[in-house]
Amino acid sequence: MIPFLHSLFSSGELKIPEPESAFDERQALDTVTQFERTWRCELPGNPPEFVAESAVKAAQILMAICQAVVHREISLEQTEQTIHEACLSDGDTPSLHYSVDLVLRYLPQVDERARRISESDALLELLRTLGRRWPMSSVGMKGCVLDELPTALQHPSLWRMYVDRIISTKDLSRVSIPSVRDAVAATIGPFPHLAPEFSTAIQLCRV
Repeated sequence: MIPFLHSLFSSGELKIPEPESAFDERQALDTVTQFERTWRCELPGNPPEFVAESAVKAAQILMAICQAVVHREISLEQTEQTIHEACLSDGDTPSLHYSVDLVLRYLPQVDERARRISESDALLELLRTLGRRWPMSSVGMKGCVLDELPTALQHPSLWRMYVDRIISTKDLSRVSIPSVRDAVAATIGPFPHLAPEFSTAIQLCRV
């Protein structure tokens, strides 16, 4: 897992390791903690408290999906079992969403890679399920339609991160939710020509 994390954090690349049964949890905790200290300084406002254990569990999940994308002999059932065994909390707190996002924000890249292999890959639905569960991390993921947002994203720092990502990735699907639509419109402000796609999408939603 450690080379996998170093690759993500240093270059954003998905350097996928061979399937493995064990990893050094203490080293993984140290790795995510060290990177988060630097990452936090680049974020808007005051991000929530970081929980390293949740980030490591998220890393187990992301790595398992990456391995399933590359190693086709790994069944969907095996991947689902690995995700289940990671025991990532299903809570809805700003700290949890922030902590898992350190790693799961790479979900759209994994989804894109899986789509290049096959648009009918069974893993895509699993990725969409994760994307709906962690909406801040899945911004830019195709086919990840949301009906509502978790309360945790109302945290000022997370909300700013979420809206900024929507605009930077041009994820028009996210403006279907009124609060997001209003926030994107407010961010664009009196310069709709700078984001014409969003201006059109927002107008269509308001009709």
